Amino acid sequence: EVPLLELAMRESVEMAQNSGVLKGPWEILEGYLVEDIIRMDLELQNFQPAQTRRDMKSLAETKDTADDISSAAQAIPEDVRQRLWRGIGGDQSAVKELEAMASGEAAGALSRNSMKTDLFQRFDVDGDGFLYSEELKTFATEMGFEGSDSEWSQEYVMICTEVGCDPTRGLDFRGFSRMVDDEEAGYLEDEELAEILNG
Repeated sequence: EVPLLELAMRESVEMAQNSGVLKGPWEILEGYLVEDIIRMDLELQNFQPAQTRRDMKSLAETKDTADDISSAAQAIPEDVRQRLWRGIGGDQSAVKELEAMASGEAAGALSRNSMKTDLFQRFDVDGDGFLYSEELKTFATEMGFEGSDSEWSQEYVMICTEVGCDPTRGLDFRGFSRMVDDEEAGYLEDEELAEILNG
């Protein structure tokens, strides 16, 4: 039997790959546990004394599963864990980083994610965890954007929409990461990220 955490991680990666839906493993796992609790609650509504022992065993198994999840989460580096399950959907690059760690290819992934983190922090001038229009425009200008303010406003809303961020708040790290990793919209190679950082 596949542990629930591993199952949730697989489902998260498959959802991202197959449908582009970003849903973090903890969110999926929470859904599994909620389903178990609802199932147990429904069974309790039809309570019979003979079910008590089975329900206690199920409750103990749920607690053991929760303990396993907690232990597994502690094994994942904290910076990856924070990005992986931040908000709804998590950071897809953190999922890739975690997969690379599991397959022994973490050095390149860590390097790329470190560069993206440094870039994000560099352009997040006010340090609020979001790149609002003017902050993102500074990045876009360094990438070659030469349009007017009006053109930038339209571009900014389009970028936010494409990466699933609210234009009134700006891009969070997850959105920024998706933007620079988007192969259709102009994937930035590691060398380009390094050049911007060193520029």
